Amino acid sequence: MNRSYASAATAKLIGPNLRARVGHCASWCAHELGLGQSGCVEVVASQQLSALARVGGLLEDAGIDSWLFGGWAVDFYAGSVTRPHEDVDLAIWLEDLPRIAELLEADGWRHAPAADEDGGTGYERGPVRLELTYLVRDGDGRIFTPLRHGAAVWPDEALSNDVGELRGVRSRLVALASLVRDKSSPRDDPADAAKDRADFEQLSRRGA
Repeated sequence: MNRSYASAATAKLIGPNLRARVGHCASWCAHELGLGQSGCVEVVASQQLSALARVGGLLEDAGIDSWLFGGWAVDFYAGSVTRPHEDVDLAIWLEDLPRIAELLEADGWRHAPAADEDGGTGYERGPVRLELTYLVRDGDGRIFTPLRHGAAVWPDEALSNDVGELRGVRSRLVALASLVRDKSSPRDDPADAAKDRADFEQLSRRGA
């Protein structure tokens, strides 16, 4: 069964797992900084951007490709932090996972897979959750995320060389056109659908 790459990215991120990540950020802020939910938004965003810069640098120095997608990619295209994010989403080639795992663990990241993850895995450090989504290329050149019950095909143009910058952090992004298509079809979960609509509105304001 073929599914969109949006489905691949969210297959492991819904229901209890999403609520757990929100709780993880809130608990970290409350315990480490004594902040409430509103005060956590800016702190966590700064931590996430800092982590993205560091992880991106580690991967680039090692010659490992990665692409930022999801809500943070929207913000990079929008040029501002438009909403809170539960995690940072990176697409990576599955064959690079052993090297990436070694780099992350050496940098203090803890492997934190979800019990029902599918098509990727997660790492955590402090309040930051890093979600890695796997990419594979088949014999016909199609790019997809392998899932337990099928494959989520990525558009041919999704893995672009677009580079965005936000608050001094640079990152390679999935192509704008594919991101717009992804966000133009809200997911079934009400909370996810609300984020998709907000992200699509931001991209539309940009003139995408």
